[in-house]
Amino acid sequence: MINNEFKSTVFAMLFSEPKALLSLYNAINNTNYAEPDLLNYCTLEDGSGRQSGIFSRMRNDLSFVITSYLNLYEHQSTPNPNMSLRMLFYCSTVIRTLIWDADLYGTKQIKIPVPVFLVFYNGTKDMPEEIIYKLSDAYEKQVDEPELELRVRTLNINAGKNAAIAEKCKELKDYIQFVDRSRKTLKGKTTQQDKQDAMLQVIRQCKSEDILREFLENHEEAVIMSEIWEYNEELERLAIEKERREAVEEGRAEGRAEGRAEGRAEGRAEGRAEGRAEGRAEGRAEGREEGLKEGLREGMKKATEDSKTRYTENMIQYLMKNHPDWSYERAAEEAKTVIF
Repeated sequence: MINNEFKSTVFAMLFSEPKALLSLYNAINNTNYAEPDLLNYCTLEDGSGRQSGIFSRMRNDLSFVITSYLNLYEHQSTPNPNMSLRMLFYCSTVIRTLIWDADLYGTKQIKIPVPVFLVFYNGTKDMPEEIIYKLSDAYEKQVDEPELELRVRTLNINAGKNAAIAEKCKELKDYIQFVDRSRKTLKGKTTQQDKQDAMLQVIRQCKSEDILREFLENHEEAVIMSEIWEYNEELERLAIEKERREAVEEGRAEGRAEGRAEGRAEGRAEGRAEGRAEGRAEGRAEGREEGLKEGLREGMKKATEDSKTRYTENMIQYLMKNHPDWSYERAAEEAKTVIF
């Protein structure tokens, strides 16, 4: 995992210089301030906060106050829907440092500068020219009029995006060209030495064409390391996304296999249940039919036997009537010889 605790992006380094930052501010706000001294920097740095805990380690790219406006600028190479929440933390921490000695529990109202939140995006993922991230989007329950709202304006500063703003600020225009060339030159480079050689080539070309010339002369080594770090970070992000997609696809395949197995098992179970039910039904039907046949046979047999018995008894009575001297037993014997 890449450690970025000590890294500053080229964007943050470039616009930490007052002249460049004032030019960027003018381009964004259609103003024409000319005195860099108007800028009051209040950027959060690692370990420099006066609060304890996590906030003492909080840092952001650029924070400054000018004419009663607190501007918080962030550079992002990946889309981040949590920027509004991050800006909330940055803003509260910056304001706390600005009014550190003020009496929050006093009767006099404390005045604070108007916060303005802006993100400059130049990642490789295609994004619109402008996006607004709202803190209320993160709320678990959406309400029509949230009591606390924070809006972050995100500008896409890739080549060809927001050209009107870039034309008003040479530093921003040069930065866009520099990043575009760096990406194209670094593409396909795998070793650290190849990446450094590629960045040296880009820097030489840019200086010869007066693209960030003075800045690159003063920060060449830091720029090389920062751009390579950002490039590696992008490769790592893409690799992680690829692994995630592969894991999702693998999960789907396993799910389909398990589903088919469960389906077959359920099919067999349902088939056995239906087979047993049908077997019982057929068995009952066959049993009823066989029972009926057997009943008929037994009934006919019994009826035949009853008929024979009645006929024999009648024959005995007939013989005894015609032979008064015969006993019942002799008449029965004589009746058997007649009937059978």
